[in-house]
Amino acid sequence: MNIQRPHFSLPFALFLPACFWFAWLNLWLDPLIVVLLDQSALLWLGVGAVVAIAYIEWRLCLVAWRFGQAGFSCKRYQEREQDEAVLRSRRIARFRVASVGMSVLLAFLAAEVVFRVFGIWRENVPISMREVDHTVNAWGIREPWDEIAFDDECMQIAFLGDSFVYGLGVERDETFCHLLEGMLADDIPGEVLTINLGWPATEPYGQLHSYLDLAECIDPDIVIHVIYLNDFGVNVKYMLQDIYHLRDDDLIVERWSYVLRMVEQQIRYYLVWHKTLDYLRGGGTLEEREKTYELFERDVMQVRDEMEARGAVYGIVVFPWIFRLDDYPLPDIHEHLRHLAEDKLGAPYCDLLEVYEGRDAEALRVAPTDEHPNAEGHRIAAKHLERFIIEEMLPRLVDD
Repeated sequence: MNIQRPHFSLPFALFLPACFWFAWLNLWLDPLIVVLLDQSALLWLGVGAVVAIAYIEWRLCLVAWRFGQAGFSCKRYQEREQDEAVLRSRRIARFRVASVGMSVLLAFLAAEVVFRVFGIWRENVPISMREVDHTVNAWGIREPWDEIAFDDECMQIAFLGDSFVYGLGVERDETFCHLLEGMLADDIPGEVLTINLGWPATEPYGQLHSYLDLAECIDPDIVIHVIYLNDFGVNVKYMLQDIYHLRDDDLIVERWSYVLRMVEQQIRYYLVWHKTLDYLRGGGTLEEREKTYELFERDVMQVRDEMEARGAVYGIVVFPWIFRLDDYPLPDIHEHLRHLAEDKLGAPYCDLLEVYEGRDAEALRVAPTDEHPNAEGHRIAAKHLERFIIEEMLPRLVDD
């Protein structure tokens, strides 16, 4: 009985290298992965590895087929009474399993060798910022003075918010709040004083109470409430713990395999990305988001009412999430905030996504994995806010 050479060996031999190549291409294109090799070198290295693996596997499959043919011939005399079609189908099935297993094993071992030789694996990028002076005054705010002389000729503009107002990761004189003081001095007659009322890790409710502690010391004419998207997460703080565990905990397979380590990291980054989006939207379910929006709107309305009761003109500024500004994933949240400010609060609204969108996000962050704006990000914000204050805030102050 003649056994024809199975023609399916080559497609099966190429299947796993093709999967390995697509995984490699994903690694090369992923914008969040920092790779020490040149990208073009990675591309050609991947092409060469796939061609080599495919050829080696094809040759090994031929060897396996020949051994299988010989073994089949030896058993043919003992199994002559069995149906030849059944025997052949069984042999082909076993060969398929062996071919796929060999392809999996060889592709995995080849990838492991390449990853170990070139040290290719996804490092956890540390959240590191440059050292800056975080000195605060006697009031606990990031200003050099300890008291303000009340002067009707001096216009006070207070910026209320969290670490984005405070200027985490940049020097005090690099913050948009400080830059605006010099810019507005050239635009507005008389003296202008900007007040940095940024408290890191706070939300509108906490910001209001921190402001009230200083209410007898300051008398701003304009209060600009700076909102960042994580203010929506006040109702879902538990999600942060899940994100931090996925991002910072040790890998399960870290000591065993570079390839499996890369796979686990890819899975973790995928989960962190989607959990972060849910956190910034106020929850993973519609019910959570509706409750979050209700609490957030209530707190912001309290801030607006308190500022207007004290005679200040109130406005809202929104900082975007400084990631993927060329394909921004959260435009729906900005539209919700615009609707809140303009339709429900009747307050001037400034969305800094308009000036950040399309820019290189990495060039605007203080660190690769930290979304706070760097000195350039603050400078861009200050330039846009200068026009917002002159065109939107000052006319309302004059009317009042």
